[in-house]
Amino acid sequence: MLTPHLWLKTKKIADQTPRKVYFSVSKTVAKKATDRNLLKRRSKAIVRKHITEFKKGYIYFFSFKKGADKASFGELELEILDLLKKSRILDF
Repeated sequence: MLTPHLWLKTKKIADQTPRKVYFSVSKTVAKKATDRNLLKRRSKAIVRKHITEFKKGYIYFFSFKKGADKASFGELELEILDLLKKSRILDF
């Protein structure tokens, strides 16, 4: 699943295992480590806010694309939720 700044891969694991979420930001997205860390912190805050809506028994892997370092918090939140809705992961 793709959006302008992110892509998402999911993998089904045992049904009642806790949700696991991973983020990857390569140097091609943002050269400075502080910028890459900012993207990861923002994404973790978004996921933390919505984690109860994620289905259990999945591993979620988000990877950022070029230009993601220029996206605002609101844009990232919309894209993450859009990806999860498209992949029918959210429970609501």
